[in-house]
Amino acid sequence: MTKKLLFLSALCLSAFSGLQAQTRLNLDLTKGVNVSPKLYGLMTEEINHSYDGGLYAELIRNRVFKDNPNQPDGWSVVQDGDSKASIQLIGADPANVPFDQGRNAINAALTTCLKLTVSQANGNRAGIANSGFWGIPVTPSTTYRCSFYIKTGTVNFPRGNRPDATPPATAVTEDGPGIINISLESTDGKTTYARGTINLEKSTYWKKHELTITTAANIKPTADARFVISSNRTGTYYFNLVSLFPPTYKNRPNGNRIDLMQMMADMKPTFLRFPGGNFLEGPYLGDAFPWKTTLGPLEQRPGHTGSWGYRASDGMGLLEFLEWCEDLKMEPLLAVFAGGLLITW
Repeated sequence: MTKKLLFLSALCLSAFSGLQAQTRLNLDLTKGVNVSPKLYGLMTEEINHSYDGGLYAELIRNRVFKDNPNQPDGWSVVQDGDSKASIQLIGADPANVPFDQGRNAINAALTTCLKLTVSQANGNRAGIANSGFWGIPVTPSTTYRCSFYIKTGTVNFPRGNRPDATPPATAVTEDGPGIINISLESTDGKTTYARGTINLEKSTYWKKHELTITTAANIKPTADARFVISSNRTGTYYFNLVSLFPPTYKNRPNGNRIDLMQMMADMKPTFLRFPGGNFLEGPYLGDAFPWKTTLGPLEQRPGHTGSWGYRASDGMGLLEFLEWCEDLKMEPLLAVFAGGLLITW
């Protein structure tokens, strides 16, 4: 019986092998099928900081101080020599702002700011530093565009009978007006790659300052620099919407990284589907991509929660997606929120 089975198996294998040997595939390359040229394109998704900290060229992390209501993520205090300074979030919870922190919002979008108190300077600098997205990349002969809102001094309002009105803190000598230094430097502060200054006027009203700083041709490239705004005078300083941009693709003012855009341009895509999948819907109903607030200037963009445990600045908004399509000559394919939520998965 065993011999018969082995014989039949060998016979089947032999027949199958014979069939395989007879199989033939003919290709006629002179004929084809018309295929739409619009079938080859890109689909984008915001995950693992692929927008903020990725394609979007902004180098400052947490530029409007809303990433974490408990502490200013990405920011640290700078204290050289025997200077003494501290930093504090102001208006971290816009729905419940302490009385002594009131009237510091720029508008309905920029409600949280960072307060720097320099209580001792003695000619040494004190300030704030931003570490970027795991370090700020710096290259030789490169011009960076900086901008930020700043004001100095504290306005004291009558406490009245407000139970939440805390007594005023011990006052510092308000000597804030004057030269404010801006620098790109190593994380230990020993090497300065680029620097600039602005003249801070005596005012408790917000003012936006813009400047460019340029690295020297002989600096060593690094991916681990920090951005510093500092003063050598005592006083109280407030900051909001702190921004730093390297050169961008086609010199867009609020644009994208040159290297990544060029890689996509070389792919010659015909369309871009945006703004994403999970990023479009968000974890909860109020976390969907807020396209209406991403059309105007950055000062009008509060950002939103995002989908992956970190906040989205919305610097890359609907306007920037359309400019992305324009720059790479792609057709825009807009994804529309249909009510799906990540928590329902």
